[in-house]
Amino acid sequence: MRAHFVDTLLARLDGEVACIWVTIAVRMEGTPSIEGLRAQLVGLHRAAPRLGDVWCESRGGWQARHRSDAELGASLEVSTQARSRAEIVERVIARRIELERDLGFLVGVHPLLDGGTLLSFQLHHAHGDARALGGLLRLMFGNPATVRASGLPRMSEANVLRAAARHPRASVTLLHPRTRMLATRAVALPRDGDEVGDPLLASAAFEVEGGARVHAGLFYAGLAVTAARWAPATSGRLRMRVPIDLSHHFAFAGPPANTCITVPLELELARLRGASAGSEVLDYVRGELARLVARGAIWPALLETLLVARVASRAQLRGGARPGLLAARRTNTLVATYVGALDDYFAAAPFTVTSALGHTPTWGASAFTLGGRLVVNVSAFAGLWSQDTLLRFRDELGDWLVAQGARCVERGP
Repeated sequence: MRAHFVDTLLARLDGEVACIWVTIAVRMEGTPSIEGLRAQLVGLHRAAPRLGDVWCESRGGWQARHRSDAELGASLEVSTQARSRAEIVERVIARRIELERDLGFLVGVHPLLDGGTLLSFQLHHAHGDARALGGLLRLMFGNPATVRASGLPRMSEANVLRAAARHPRASVTLLHPRTRMLATRAVALPRDGDEVGDPLLASAAFEVEGGARVHAGLFYAGLAVTAARWAPATSGRLRMRVPIDLSHHFAFAGPPANTCITVPLELELARLRGASAGSEVLDYVRGELARLVARGAIWPALLETLLVARVASRAQLRGGARPGLLAARRTNTLVATYVGALDDYFAAAPFTVTSALGHTPTWGASAFTLGGRLVVNVSAFAGLWSQDTLLRFRDELGDWLVAQGARCVERGP
C-alpha cells in the first residue's frame, strides 16, 4: 500500500511544525442537510478507499484499514455553537491528526454568528494536494457509486527515473543549487520571534477582470513584489516554491494523491523593486514562471524529492523542519500556490457558495478563483509573525492588486 515518495515525505513530516491539512472552507446561506452530507461522505470513502488508510512507518508506509459506514458517517463534524468565521477557521486549521489511526479526509459543519453556515473540507497533504481535494469534492457531490476504485498512483520511482532519463539536459541541472529545493539560497522575511506556534491565516477576495490565467499572474506578481519590499536588501534574490502539475506526465486516476511537484523560482530583488509599473512586474514574473516549465524544472525537483525520501530518515526530516523556518538563510522557501478555478468542484453541490477561503500550513500564500473572484490566502505561524504582521502583509499585497485594477470585496479572518 506504499504511495509515491512525495506522499511518504509528507507523512513523515506531519506534526513537526503543524498538522499538514489542505483546507477549503465555503460559506452558504442556511443549513445543509446533515444526513445528506453523511451519505455523500460515506459514498466518497467507498469510492476512494485510500482515504481510510493509515500510515505505519515500521511496516513500510500506508496500510489498508476497513471502516464501517457508521464510523465514516460519524466523522462528519457538526457544531452546535455558532461562532465567528475567524474563530471557526482558527480551530479548524489547527486541528490535529494521528496518521496511524485517523481518517485523512474530514468535513465540518459550523454555524456562523452572523447567519449562514461555514462548511470545511480538509484533506491531509500526505493523502493528496489541493487539486486532489478538488477532485474529491467533485466526486462527493456527484455520484460516487459510478466511480470504480482503481490501484495506487502510478508515479512510481521506476516511472519517474525512466521519465527523467528521457530529459537528461533538464535532469542534470540537479547539480546546480538554483534548481534544488534544499539549497540554502533563500533569505527569510523579517519575523517577530523564534517560536513556531499554531498556523495563522489572513484572506481577502477581489473582483478583477479575466479568468484563472489572469488571476494566477496577478497573484504570483503581487506576492513577489510584496515579499521583495519586506526582504532584506542585501539578499539580492527572492526565492519562492511554486507547484507544477504532473498530470501530463503521470497517471493519477483513482485514489487521491499529490499530483504536483514544487520547484524553486528565483527572482531578482532589484527588478521587483525597480519596476516602474505593475505590468512590468507581471511580465517579469510570468516570464520566469514560463521559463521554469520550458526548461523542465520538474525533473530535478522530482529526482531530489525521490532521493531525499530514500535516504533521509523520519528523524532527520523532522529535525530539520523547524530550523528550516528559523534560519537566516533558509532551505524552506516562501511557498506560493495558485490552485486554479474551483467552480467545477462545487457545480453539483446541493448548496450555493457565497464566499470561500483556503489554507495550507506554510509560510507563504495560496490563491484560487471562485465565482469570478480571486481569493488570496496568506499564511504563517504564530510566533514567527503576529496576527498584526500577517494582516499587514495581506493588506500590502491587496493594495498592489487594487493598484492593478482589482476591487477588494471581502477581507476574511
